[in-house]
Amino acid sequence: MKIAFVTLLLSIHWPVHALDIPPAYRDAARSAGVPADIFYAITLQESQAPISADKHRPWPWTLNIAGKGHYYRSHNDALRALERYIASGKCNVDIGLGQIHWCAHAKSFPDGPAQALHPYNNLSYAAKVLKSEHRTVIKKKLGSNSWWIAVGRYHAPNNLKLAKAYRMKVYKKWLKLKGRSYA
Repeated sequence: MKIAFVTLLLSIHWPVHALDIPPAYRDAARSAGVPADIFYAITLQESQAPISADKHRPWPWTLNIAGKGHYYRSHNDALRALERYIASGKCNVDIGLGQIHWCAHAKSFPDGPAQALHPYNNLSYAAKVLKSEHRTVIKKKLGSNSWWIAVGRYHAPNNLKLAKAYRMKVYKKWLKLKGRSYA
C-alpha cells in the first residue's frame, strides 16, 4: 500500500495554469510531445527578459554572441546583428527564444538565420531538440528522471557538470511557475 501511494504521488503532474504558458509554447510542446511547463521553463532560462518589475518572459529577439547575451528591440535589429555576425565567418551564436546554437543546428534551417530567429520556428525546433534528448535518455538508460536529464542535455549533451547546473537553473524556474520555491 505504501509503495502504491508513493508511486501515485510521484506520478502526479502538477499543472501550471494554462494562462502562465503562452499558447505558442503550449502548441510547440504539444507538437513535439514534450511537457509544456518544462519547455516553458527552458525558454525562460534561455531568453528571459523583464517585461515589468515583477514579470519576466522569454524574449524572441535574444542572441547570445560568443557567450554574451544581447537583447534587441525588434526582429530587424536582432536579424541584422545575427547576419552581420555570421557573415564575419563565425557561428558561435545562440538564437531566439530557445537559444538554438547556430554552429550545431545551422543545417536544420535551410533558409538561413532568419528562419531560426522566427519565434514559431525557433520554438518548434527547440521543442524537437528537447524531445530528441529525451529519446536519447530513454534509449541509453541515462536515468529514471528522464525529462529532467533531457533538460540538462538540451544545454550540454556531452558535459555532465554543465548539464546538471543548467538542469537546476531550469528546475528553479519551473518551481517558480508552479508557485513554489527551491529550498
